Amino acid sequence: MDGTVITEVRTGATAAVAARALAREGASSLAVLGAGAYGFAMASNYNTRPRAAEVLVDSNRYTIVRRRETYEDLVAGETVP
Repeated sequence: MDGTVITEVRTGATAAVAARALAREGASSLAVLGAGAYGFAMASNYNTRPRAAEVLVDSNRYTIVRRRETYEDLVAGETVP
């Protein structure tokens, strides 16, 4: 990362403002350090949107603990009569 840290994002509007600011600065990453009820446990596939990946960050190390879902994951259990 480039050293830019967003410590708290409470709304989608706040996240959008933060992302625009980072884009202007040429940053390549946006870290949302807490998502409250919007984490994977409460996520849904509303409008056929894949759930985001979950990444565990410890200092300068990271591990993808849950990969991002794909469209194929979303329709894997469906059948067309």
